[in-house]
Amino acid sequence: MAQVLNGALLSEPPSEDRIVKSGAVTLTVFADGRKTAGFVRNGIKWPGGRKVEMLVGECDGVRCYAQERDGHVYIFLGRRNMEP
Repeated sequence: MAQVLNGALLSEPPSEDRIVKSGAVTLTVFADGRKTAGFVRNGIKWPGGRKVEMLVGECDGVRCYAQERDGHVYIFLGRRNMEP
């Protein structure tokens, strides 16, 4: 049975590989028989109201966040829940 985590579908094993895209950045989550999730988290940064996006991939409780900013890609890996 599927669950929902932060608005994303979290599958029970065996899961499927997930591909999340935003702009020029692609995040791929390989399931390897584990629970996976993949989604884009959006937010607005103030002052100025700049829109920000962060790709989120999760495999067996470990999260990977990818964000493109000023022509660079930043990757964060861990179990902590991060906001854009």
